[in-house]
Formats: sequence, C-alpha cells, structure tokens
Amino acid sequence: MTLESLKVPERFRGDTERDHMRLSPAFVQPTRLNVRWLAADNGEQEMNSHPASSPVCGWLLPNNLNRSLMVYDQQGDLLGLINVLAQWESAPGNEQVLRIQDIPNPYLRTVVHRLTIAEGEEETAQRDKRAFLEDMITVLDRALETIDPENFAQHQDLALLMGRPIAVVRASIDLQLKGRPALNQSWNSFRKDMAQTARDTDKFEEVTIPIRIGDRGQLNDGVIGFWKEDHANQLGRYFHTTVARYVNPERTKYTDDVFFTNKNIKAYEEGFSAIHQSIASAPQRITLLMDPRAKVHATTGILPTKVVDLPVDQYEHALRRLKVTFLSAPILTPQDSFDIPLPEEAGYTWSWLQRERAHWREVSKVGMLVKDTVVHTFERRGVAIWEELKRVGWIKEVTPEKATIIPENQRKEQTLDHQFLQDTDAIQGLLDKGHISGIETQAVFAGRSEAKEGWLQLKPNIK
Repeated sequence: MTLESLKVPERFRGDTERDHMRLSPAFVQPTRLNVRWLAADNGEQEMNSHPASSPVCGWLLPNNLNRSLMVYDQQGDLLGLINVLAQWESAPGNEQVLRIQDIPNPYLRTVVHRLTIAEGEEETAQRDKRAFLEDMITVLDRALETIDPENFAQHQDLALLMGRPIAVVRASIDLQLKGRPALNQSWNSFRKDMAQTARDTDKFEEVTIPIRIGDRGQLNDGVIGFWKEDHANQLGRYFHTTVARYVNPERTKYTDDVFFTNKNIKAYEEGFSAIHQSIASAPQRITLLMDPRAKVHATTGILPTKVVDLPVDQYEHALRRLKVTFLSAPILTPQDSFDIPLPEEAGYTWSWLQRERAHWREVSKVGMLVKDTVVHTFERRGVAIWEELKRVGWIKEVTPEKATIIPENQRKEQTLDHQFLQDTDAIQGLLDKGHISGIETQAVFAGRSEAKEGWLQLKPNIK
C-alpha cells in the first residue's frame, strides 16, 4: 500500500519521496511545558496559596493624554510616572519625593530603570530611550485593542474608566520529562551501554524547542509582551511583544503606524520565537506585561498549548485603588476659587493638586472644610460660625474637626442667621476655596482671574 492509496493531508506528504510521510517532531516520553508564576518579592519562589506570594510586581497605566506611563505598586498606590521625555517624576500629591531606587519591588524598579533615562547617560542613549518609550506606549495601545477577556463582565472594575491597567508579573518557563530520559532500545545500543558507564540517550534532551508566549489571535490572551531575565534577574535587551509589524514589500515606506522603528522591540510575527528551551536546560524567567483579567498562552507546536491565568484575589483589590493624574496647565479660574468643568464619574471623585511652596494642596470636587481654618479666619466667632453652617446645611460634619461642603443647590437654607449676615461673603469665599465648583454658563466677571498650573486627579471613593 502506498501513500497514494491513503488519504493523507498535503502537509504530511514528503517533497521528493512519494512513499514517505513527513511527521512533525514529537516527544514519545511523557513531557510537559511547565509555566509557573513566580512570587514578586522572592526571586525563585513560585506563587502559592499564601497571599504574600502574589506574582504581581506592580502596575502600569498608559496616560494617553500626556503620553506618559503611570507606575503603581502591588497594592495599587501611585508611585510616580514616566513622562514623555523618559524621565521619572514622583507622584503628584506625595510630600516625600520618591526616587526610582526607592521603589520597593526590585523587579518593578528594574522595569522603570529600563524605560527611563539614567543620570549621566549620553545624548544618543537618551534619544534611544525616548524613542523606545514612545514605541512602547504604542505597543501597549495596539496590544490592548486586541485583548477582550471572556470574563470581562465579571471584572468591570471602575478603574477601567481611566484606562487599561497593565500588570507587571513574573513567570518561569520549563520543559519537564516524567522520569529519567528514555534510552535507545535497540540491541546495538544495549551492547554499547554494557561497555560504558553512561547511558546513551542520543542527546534528545538537549534539543531546543521554540516557545511562543502570547497569542494575538486569541481575544482572551492578555499578553502584551515580556522581557527575558538573565541570571542576575536583570532584563534582557529586547522587549518581545505579540503586536504585529506591517511593512510593504519594497520597504520604502511604512504601510501602518504599527511598525516600530526601535530595534529593541521584537514581534513574534517576524518569524522567530523569543524563547528556546530544552529539557536539559534550566528554567527561563520572564517579566511579563499583561491584562490581568485575561490568560497567558504558551505554544510550542509539539506539546499542547499551556494556558495559565492570575487568580482574581491577586489583583482585584489593587484595581479598585488605582487613581490617575493629568498635568493641567494653564487653567484660567477665579483667583480665590476653582471653577473647572469636570464630568461626573460614578464611584470616583475629582480633585485638584497644586504645589504651594514646600507642600501640596489638594482641593476636591467634594469639598472639605477644616474647623481650625474657620476658627483661625474668624477668631472668636469661628466656633459659632461652624455650628451655624451645620445648622443651615452648608456643611456636613464628618468628624468633630472636619466637614464636607454641601453644594449651594442642596443646602437646607440659603441664608444664615441675621447675626452672621455680615460675614456671608467671607464665609462663602472660604467654602469656595475648599472645593472645585462648576463653571458659570453665563459670562460673569465678578473678580480677578488667574492662570493656575497643577494636576487633576481622578481617584476611587474607597470606603
């Protein structure tokens, strides 16, 4: 019987011999592709059921308005940002300036180092870093467009209103056999083995297998890209991504702006696999950027595709804590108040951050008034005015020393008691300074205006 008499797919037919069938490589001995999450704070330790062994090293959030990257720690607290010039800036609103070397997690710190300009770098290296960052943000945007997790409806966290948070995680990749490597079972090999101390495996365990991390064709695949780590846990030279590159045949011009000019960004559509692993080699470690709600696919073409995901409890709390800031300058507003048109975001609050001398001043859309401010402003009448504001519903006491400011259209009474009427303008001015108010739809020139520079911040209402 020849192959011609059998129904054999073309891909199995040999190129020259009609009676030969071409088969893809395969492991006869039980073998597995092992992908394991590594604990973010302990280099070689795998993630386990203990909450402290989370693989999430931190978070990145692209800020497309400023073309920057916001950087957060494992709990979702804002540490700082990498601006458009590839420079590190400590988080606005933090009284203590955080340097890159002060980032607690060593692997997140390494990622930030890779994306920022170091002090004393040459001008050429600085240009390369800026180009890499620009291409990197483009990679993130393009990759996120193709990710649509199947459990999206279960995790519509409010933080997604501000963008798509990207988890920085670590994983190890390994090929493992069940038992010791199999031996050649022929009689000739057996006779040779009888005369030597080492058994002959034909070194099949040293054959390297290409492994592709991520699958852009899978909507439920959350891989954006990764760096390979070296023996010192430092990131490799290249960032490997699943985003495609498109170039016309003549290569005289780019047919799509998804083509990245930076040579340190590689896509697997280019015809190579970033990871080559053999059974005998040590596990390889990678630092991975991914959408935490989706899965990671590892494909060899020889073994079944390995699929892993992050446990929900490892990232859910952090997603609900993420806040984002936008540099806003200049803003023209009345000198003694903050009149800024801002959209309503359910579950979130806007605030304005402004540097005043050595300290940060924060003014929220949900205004806050401190009792000591009233007492110092009106001296002996301060305590009485505080009580009067509570009585007429102009403020709502949160603690004995602090109260929220009630908008004018929600107050119980519009006027104060007659003994405080002479102080109404001064009181209203004090309230205006304590919160962001909407703008007037009619042209009003009641006082002087000034241009202000600061940060708008959108943060969740955490109870």
